[in-house]
Amino acid sequence: MGENEIPVVNVVLGTAGHIDHGKTTLVKQLTGIDADRLQEEKDRGMTIDIGYAHMLVDQDLNMGVIDVPGHERFVRNMVAGATGFGLVVLVVAADDGIMPQTREHVEIMQILGLRNGICAVTKIDLVDEEMIEIVEEEIRDFTRGTFLESAEIHRVSSVTGQGIAGLKESIKRIVRGITGPPATGVFRLPIQRSFSAQGQGAVVTGVAVSGTVAVGDEIEILPSGIKARIKGMEAYGNRIRTARAGHRTALNLAGADYHAVKRGDVACEPGYLGSTSVVTARIKHLSSARKPLRNQTEIIFHTGTFESPGRIFLLEKPKLAPGEEDFVQIRLDSPAPAAAGDRFIARYPSPPVTAGGGVVIETEGKKLKPRRPWILERLAARREALPDPRTHVLDLLLSAGMNPQSPADLARAALLPSGEVNGILGRSRDEAVQVLKGEKAVHRRNLDRTTGMITDMISAYHRDHPMRAGMQKIEIRNVIGLENRLFDWILEYMESAGAVRVAGGFVSASGFRPAAEGPAGEAASKCSALFRDARFSPPDRGAAEASIGGPEGFAGEIVRHLLETGELVDIGGGMIFHSETLAETEGIIRRKIASEGRLVSAEFRDLVGTTRKFAIPLLEYYDARGLTIRLDNIRVLREHGGKQPGGEAAGGRQNPGDPNRQGAPGSGAGC
Repeated sequence: MGENEIPVVNVVLGTAGHIDHGKTTLVKQLTGIDADRLQEEKDRGMTIDIGYAHMLVDQDLNMGVIDVPGHERFVRNMVAGATGFGLVVLVVAADDGIMPQTREHVEIMQILGLRNGICAVTKIDLVDEEMIEIVEEEIRDFTRGTFLESAEIHRVSSVTGQGIAGLKESIKRIVRGITGPPATGVFRLPIQRSFSAQGQGAVVTGVAVSGTVAVGDEIEILPSGIKARIKGMEAYGNRIRTARAGHRTALNLAGADYHAVKRGDVACEPGYLGSTSVVTARIKHLSSARKPLRNQTEIIFHTGTFESPGRIFLLEKPKLAPGEEDFVQIRLDSPAPAAAGDRFIARYPSPPVTAGGGVVIETEGKKLKPRRPWILERLAARREALPDPRTHVLDLLLSAGMNPQSPADLARAALLPSGEVNGILGRSRDEAVQVLKGEKAVHRRNLDRTTGMITDMISAYHRDHPMRAGMQKIEIRNVIGLENRLFDWILEYMESAGAVRVAGGFVSASGFRPAAEGPAGEAASKCSALFRDARFSPPDRGAAEASIGGPEGFAGEIVRHLLETGELVDIGGGMIFHSETLAETEGIIRRKIASEGRLVSAEFRDLVGTTRKFAIPLLEYYDARGLTIRLDNIRVLREHGGKQPGGEAAGGRQNPGDPNRQGAPGSGAGC
């Protein structure tokens, strides 16, 4: 057949029900295809594994059909098949009624979130009218409160053909009204079968749960990480070029050995999905359960076509009574290719019955402690956010705290194309604040919380230290715990908003001015006068603090205040001068060099009337500030380019910052 001869509806019809109630025979009546493909099934007259067929919904519309086994030993296969159902026919034999696997299959489909169904009472040729009515009433009672509560009930016989045409027409009518899963998100296909087609190589089949895929696309097989290219696709006997969520599709892969791919793996768009051994979820314990679900109970975890043994750790309650729900972590023996929003089933290994199931919330793999209110609140918020892509993306951003997220980060976490995430962020500027030159984003609530913390820290600091210029940037960053680039961006953001002022490595409230008042003001004036009067021979810091006196630490705060306000200046090595003295010194240097073209170090000592102890540090201070350049034992103004009047710089050009050269600052040479 040519490509796209018959379009494919993105809804798969499935069967459910107890063993020997006629599911496979009914499928053959509806489609003309025997879904029992294994010789063992034909020999035993019993469906063991998933069976496949397809039927025409219209002359130009094809639909996939999946038949599942009804025996309790093969419920694991039933779960793997039911993952792709969009519409189910619940099959109940008229001569048997509701049976154990009828109940378990409906419970499983209820957990999987199935919404559309039809009930078929089969084998009506074996019983009388009264018995059929009894079974129909039993079905009505049994399905009350489930997705099948209002489902049509059809009486059929696969032997006589009675009722088959009516059932078929109802299926077609219902399918036309089902939208099917949206083809949004990244492509994911839980693999139901893997085999080798003669002359074609590896083929995998399954029902895509999200996204679209086309011939030529690269895919990744998880959890193995095998990369392959799609060299062909087929659906229901027709070659196709594209497939979307809801299609049962066969993918012919180049670059993959079918032996290395198995049921339970997932074919997906590369770079998005991962595997995890710790799944956080919301579980509902079945109302029909006979005992409580206890902490650390061993279970078999099913999601998509994947299954693995594991243990359930309850996060909210010490045990879960029948019908109750809880947030749980399921720690698995094998890593699951699961994603947030996936449905899952939990079954007891012995006896093999369904315990419950629900929705995966997180797959980060972090082990959570039980009964922590903030953890439960976060999980509840995440659960509410999952169904809506925009809410989900913003919730992921909120959960990331002050760890900025790129569109690619969020796309991987939400399993959405990067373009869709970019659109969400663009439309959500009030919540998603672009940082670091627009490369990444943080949630405004987290940003406001962080800036609020910084504001509170600075306010408390001003209250405790009114004489200090502000809190050191590095001290704030260490408390907040942010990397340098993000922290600088936050301070720029706060400064542009008028919340803080950043200067000289200090951060203060925008309207704050350091002040020494009362006794502190008197002490500051006394200390300032002490240094001003000492001029070029100031006291050391210890002596100055001793002269101030007061309680322990008081004098140190006074000196620190005067240093931060610039009234006093530490020129290096703990040597402190009054700012007026330094201004006077600069004037002396400029005038001396202006008149004589240079300043000899020894002359400077005599000019200011001090000792070598203070003269040398003063000269080196002005060298460092760029006023002067030292050339051997003389200084010239840097603005003159280091030239002596009438010629080259004395002694040739040297690096004033080289501590090994003769006469370097601090060596005392020439003075």
